[in-house]
Amino acid sequence: MMDDELAGFFDPYDYYRAMTSGNLAERLFHPARVKLVREMVPLAGKKILEVGAGSGCIALPLAREGHDVTAVEPSAESLSALRANAGELGVQLETLQADGRDLPFDDGSFDVVILASVVHIVPWPGHLLW
Repeated sequence: MMDDELAGFFDPYDYYRAMTSGNLAERLFHPARVKLVREMVPLAGKKILEVGAGSGCIALPLAREGHDVTAVEPSAESLSALRANAGELGVQLETLQADGRDLPFDDGSFDVVILASVVHIVPWPGHLLW
């Protein structure tokens, strides 16, 4: 369950659906973010963590390409949408409901960490980045 502090940051919009069938701006913007991630760091053979994965608009395309992706999201509603989207695609990825400030992973568990849709909306970005 999401605590009161995190509840204010829950966005019920399904950005994965917007990326695939939204308006023209959404169908251009969200794939461009995925392209940017692909171009910023080599992903082949890497363990990838996305914190604040929402409904999967970054995690799902990467998982669909065969990358080892773990998606963390504090919102049960968003995580449910992500899992449903993954099921429709037949995509395998790990999902976990957790607060990005207190992740249950050991240091060095992932090669790449993505915080594409969260740092700019929380009042405590430093807690996510350290």
